[in-house]
Amino acid sequence: MIRLCVIGNSHAAALKLAADGFCAAHPEARLTFFAAPSRGTEQLQVIEGRYVASTPELAAQLRLTSGGLDAIDPGAHDAYLIYGFGGRGDSGDNPRGLSAAFCRAVVLERVRKSLLPRHMEALRSLTDAPVFAALTPLPSADAADQPRRLLRHKAEIALVQRAICAPFDVVLCPQPAASLVKGRATRAEFAAGSVPLENALKPQAAEHGTLERRHMNAEYGRLWLDGFWPGLCTALAHREARQRHGT
Repeated sequence: MIRLCVIGNSHAAALKLAADGFCAAHPEARLTFFAAPSRGTEQLQVIEGRYVASTPELAAQLRLTSGGLDAIDPGAHDAYLIYGFGGRGDSGDNPRGLSAAFCRAVVLERVRKSLLPRHMEALRSLTDAPVFAALTPLPSADAADQPRRLLRHKAEIALVQRAICAPFDVVLCPQPAASLVKGRATRAEFAAGSVPLENALKPQAAEHGTLERRHMNAEYGRLWLDGFWPGLCTALAHREARQRHGT
């Protein structure tokens, strides 16, 4: 059994929607989601060796997405995924006329203002298990579109890995190559029919509106999990080997 803990925001809905089918194809997988819309997981706190919901509202939300749990116990998980955090720019981004150094600085500042550093630091205070992360998916666009971004996806991942994730021994996962449009956007088909994350505080629509471009669907979630799983299995195998040899 491989027990993966997923800490996420509304973007984790794509993975959660794909989880049943993925686990049916991978009987060794058990995925537990601790997800809340927007910055809701900011109310997680490290208390007595666990990462615990510190408000009744977050506790109710986590019980909904996790299947009854409102605290993350390091002894109950083999690996961790922090999914969907990290500012991914806005429609006004245009690198023309900007220095490369300025573009890199803006990208890093947006990620630092997200909950990703907070969750990495908290987990590393609790466990030395493998921890992975994934930024917010790139907004969707048709192949004919010319989306503008301060950095292409590959450069952004390399920069954030080096400057923000590596100090916590966290591996930042890129989007699946098959989901990308020129390294600047997600293919439109992966946003069609996306579904909001369930919300303990208010009812949600059955689907996002047809103009929603930032949240992805179950097809994207399955593509992402299929691409992620081999790397997770390899990391766990290497950890087990090191533990056997006492290194």
